[in-house]
Amino acid sequence: MERIGLVDVKGVISSVPVDVLMEWQRYGRERDRVGLEKRSRERGHVVDQITMIEDCQGIGMKHLYMPAVDVYKEVLKMSEEQYPETLRRYLLVNPPTIFPIAYKMLSPFVDPHTLQKIIIVPTDPEERNKVLAQYVDPKYLPEEWGGTCTNHPVGRCIPPGGKFNPLSPNGTTYFPTGTIVGRRGKHEVEVQVEQVGTKITWKFAVKSNDIGFAVYFKGDTKEEIVASTRVDSKVGQVTGEHVAAKAGTYLLVWDNSYSNLRKKELTFEIALVVP
Repeated sequence: MERIGLVDVKGVISSVPVDVLMEWQRYGRERDRVGLEKRSRERGHVVDQITMIEDCQGIGMKHLYMPAVDVYKEVLKMSEEQYPETLRRYLLVNPPTIFPIAYKMLSPFVDPHTLQKIIIVPTDPEERNKVLAQYVDPKYLPEEWGGTCTNHPVGRCIPPGGKFNPLSPNGTTYFPTGTIVGRRGKHEVEVQVEQVGTKITWKFAVKSNDIGFAVYFKGDTKEEIVASTRVDSKVGQVTGEHVAAKAGTYLLVWDNSYSNLRKKELTFEIALVVP
């Protein structure tokens, strides 16, 4: 079961390389394959297909972000070529108003035999629950769908999803991260340094015009470590580093407060090198 409507699609695509996303998808398919083999042994007969439920509530035009659509296509291609006939049926719950658009975009890349496995579940709660019960044991369905599953760690059978956070707990980035710095605004990232001598490194680029950049140490007062400078987009990617003379919180600031008219599109990376 999945709730793709609650996924921050643009956040994931802009923060995680496509090859990593594809490896994660392959891991999921391999996990399913191992699970099917286990159930085959437990039941004494071959179990080689799965039923997938997709809760589409919350899906909107933001999910048709073209870089994400390209990834969807790659996932479909990989699934059909490397794991053929693993899917028994695909149940779509709460289909959104944009479903016809999404279907038109993706269906040419799906095998016709696979398209026949898609079942659009009625939106009426009573009818929805009846249809789901025809294909899935109620013990695997959440209570809101007429089931009895309550064993998820957060009290639900389906994880709630949420907005992707591209920053680790210490403020470094997992992958190159994009953001929009609004007019008269700033983008600030706090980086936690635990050991003296740790090297803070950064890379960034602004798509157009320019943006200010500075680094501070946050103690009793804010101490400027790297002097504020305006960086022009024509420079391309800017790299820099600072060796921490003391442990604590460092603040990386991209400043657009001087611009009354233009927002700035920023891409950045932050890393720590511990001695």
